[in-house]
Amino acid sequence: MGALSQYTFDVRDLLRDASGQFYTAQQITRYINRARREVCLHTGCLRVLLAGSAPYGADSTAGNAIAGAMVAGNVGNNNTGVSVFNSIPGTEKYPYQGQPNQLIQQQNAGVKGIIDVLDIAISWGGIRPTLTKMPWMDLQAYARSYNVGVTSYPFAWSTFRDGENGEVWLFPIPSVAAEMEWDCTCVPSDLNTDNDPEAISSPFTNAVKYYAAMLAFANSGRYTSAELMKQEFMDRLAVDSSASDRGMVEDFYWQSTLP
Repeated sequence: MGALSQYTFDVRDLLRDASGQFYTAQQITRYINRARREVCLHTGCLRVLLAGSAPYGADSTAGNAIAGAMVAGNVGNNNTGVSVFNSIPGTEKYPYQGQPNQLIQQQNAGVKGIIDVLDIAISWGGIRPTLTKMPWMDLQAYARSYNVGVTSYPFAWSTFRDGENGEVWLFPIPSVAAEMEWDCTCVPSDLNTDNDPEAISSPFTNAVKYYAAMLAFANSGRYTSAELMKQEFMDRLAVDSSASDRGMVEDFYWQSTLP
């Protein structure tokens, strides 16, 4: 059974509407896709490394395999049709809706685009350091205050604008094309048929049906039932998040951390 059919079956089961007498297929599909986006917004579970090409030999770009089976470190980028993700000399602003989303969609089936960037690393030649994240107002006040653009290897970054229309700004302005890696949280593409890939991984898919059922109950004025479904949704997200990250021991042997 495809992802959309499985979701539809589960939602109709909660609604006691297996035969589709009260809600159309289009309504259920719309509620499911809204629920999928909500899961990603609440948990950040759709996390993608937008990777450049390693400067020496092997390619660090994730393969364009089916969602849930991406394999990083594939050797050779020429056969994948995926462009290398580099900084652009003389360019400080990188909107999500430009090349970043194009590459995200090529490399990861079922992903619509970026909604937030958690960290950025840029190659300085022999090393690829993680850059310093600055609040936008600090970047504007202390870095971009120079009237003449400063160019070099970037060491700081910030974001401007919110949500899917966000932008990454680099400082100093890149002087060369250097491969970048962005650690991103994303939102999924809509499911319209069973042939569309589901980018959200289990167990987070388990919560989708409850939010979709909540929307359906609210649409029909059954607000008590909608509230129950919302509570089930939040409870399921709490379980899914803890099940996916139960913590770890940082170091069994050394008292101090590496620099």
